[in-house]
Amino acid sequence: MNKYNDVVEEQKEKKLLKSFTFNFESISSPLLCKKRFAKIAGVSERVVDGWLYKGHVPSIKIGRHLLVNISLLEKQCLEQSDY
Repeated sequence: MNKYNDVVEEQKEKKLLKSFTFNFESISSPLLCKKRFAKIAGVSERVVDGWLYKGHVPSIKIGRHLLVNISLLEKQCLEQSDY
């Protein structure tokens, strides 16, 4: 990548972080695939893979599919004392 592309990507990331809001009420399903969760959270699928692997995000495996458990994530967030 050249410097111009690096600057553009950096600006996109900063803009995304400024506008980052996670509204649980806008999600209609208690389970989301990694791709949709990543899009809503504003991160890459690889970041979500890391969170799932490390256990930072609750998930459930159905067949071959690993789904993010939004209901449990919301509950955990609300129960945190520093939230």
